[in-house]
Amino acid sequence: MKKAIPTFVLCAIFCASFAHAQTAVVVSPWPQFVSYLQNGQPNAFGCVFTYEIASTTPLSTYTDWTGNTLNANPVILSAGGTANIWLASGNAYSFKIMSPGGLNCASGTTIATVA
Repeated sequence: MKKAIPTFVLCAIFCASFAHAQTAVVVSPWPQFVSYLQNGQPNAFGCVFTYEIASTTPLSTYTDWTGNTLNANPVILSAGGTANIWLASGNAYSFKIMSPGGLNCASGTTIATVA
């Protein structure tokens, strides 16, 4: 008969792995951010700008749970319209999602603004 590892030991190991994050982060409302155009196609190579809520002051996001690597702002979406976007814990964000066009979507159109 095998012994089970007590749950508190697993939690301690799992929780300790997050203690090394440079910046405390949480995943964006979706595990992997996905954007679609109005015609249902992925927003391939579109952009996501992140700001402090109710302002145009850029606010940093991160590539993964460690909080060690910043995303560019804007975050450039993949060919499938996806990106890893982790938010700094304790900050309120607004998002501006743009279609592709020009450098950093400068000539793209605004798809959505979410606060």
